[in-house]
Amino acid sequence: MVSRLRSALNLRATVAVAVVAFPLLAVGTAQAAIAGGNPATTLTRPDLVSAQVLSDSHSVQFCFDKALATTSSVLQSSQANIAAGNFVWVAGYRAHARQNPSAVNLDQNNNKCVIASFPPTNGGQPIDYSQFTIATVAQGSVTGTSGNGENLDDSTTLVPFTPPGSTSPAGTHNGTTGLTTAPDLIGTSPAPSTPRPTRSPTRSTRTCSRRIRRSSSSSTRWASDAMQQPSSTSPEAR
Repeated sequence: MVSRLRSALNLRATVAVAVVAFPLLAVGTAQAAIAGGNPATTLTRPDLVSAQVLSDSHSVQFCFDKALATTSSVLQSSQANIAAGNFVWVAGYRAHARQNPSAVNLDQNNNKCVIASFPPTNGGQPIDYSQFTIATVAQGSVTGTSGNGENLDDSTTLVPFTPPGSTSPAGTHNGTTGLTTAPDLIGTSPAPSTPRPTRSPTRSTRTCSRRIRRSSSSSTRWASDAMQQPSSTSPEAR
């Protein structure tokens, strides 16, 4: 009986240590806040904290939590490497709705930020960067001024330009709602279910703007943004 009790206590202690240790692992991975999430931070690396479209409508300011060195890879690399999207870029909800910059420079007014200049047009048509939703920086793009290491891969919400004196951005990010003819994902919420030995005890319920018809074909059974048929030329719908 004593042996069984000791084994049970040891097992509980092991589980408790594992639960406490898990959050500590997140410290080593930079993750800027997307959709209101709390970002994890590193102690020595520059961590991405924000990205915002500037007043010229085709430049984006990427800001970090530490001062950046002028020797950072993104500041020393060739224009061809920058245009290839090897360092920073912006994207929409659709996987291929991505735009790479033509140049990246250190922000002369804030040494924790870089300013990426993007093409203002595509095929003669203006590009509306307020409709892009995510800004990403590749690992090793920037380095801290105190030899405190390079950044990790990270993404954050791309905030549209906010006019001076205004408290809200000039553009909005409303997902794909109203931009496609098929059901558009408008939100998710946890849906508890009965725990089973071979399943996770928690599922996620996705809410769409239209009724989803279940198809007998396995290739069309699930609805997702990647399967939407666009009705406009916005980056989310392309």
